[in-house]
Amino acid sequence: DDKDGVIYKANNLTNSGNSISQFLQGIQDHNRLFPESKYELVGFTGHKFGKTPYVEPIIKQDYVPDAEQAMQEDIDNHMKNMGFEKVNDHTFKNDEYTVSDLRPRNVLKDKEGNIHVVDDIVKRNKKEIDTIPHTVESAKSEMPEVDNTNGSRNVGVSHEAIN
Repeated sequence: DDKDGVIYKANNLTNSGNSISQFLQGIQDHNRLFPESKYELVGFTGHKFGKTPYVEPIIKQDYVPDAEQAMQEDIDNHMKNMGFEKVNDHTFKNDEYTVSDLRPRNVLKDKEGNIHVVDDIVKRNKKEIDTIPHTVESAKSEMPEVDNTNGSRNVGVSHEAIN
């Protein structure tokens, strides 16, 4: 929109697993990483697709005047300066995020040399959960005892504590 200086985009949710909540998480993560090119949710559009409604979120983003596509080297340097390592041609990761689709058509460089990521896919990395290996015997010791005579479980609570 020339008078407002913004770009409006409808998103088909394909890169978000067709999940609005994953899409919104991606928007939030993009905005955290790239505040200079933040997205804002404007609303939704769609139509009835058979008996199922088809919905697409609409987002807006500030227009970057006098910008051109960034060179891949500019993108690589920008992401490295942000603490990301390059995984492949257009994907970068750090401990928390993987950012992909960072190709020149999705990243702009303004006349001052600032980089603007205008289209990307941001995913949070799954964290490894520290688990304690269990044996069958240790798992049994953690389970409540069962009184087989009437099917009740002894969970260590006295009747006095309940009354």
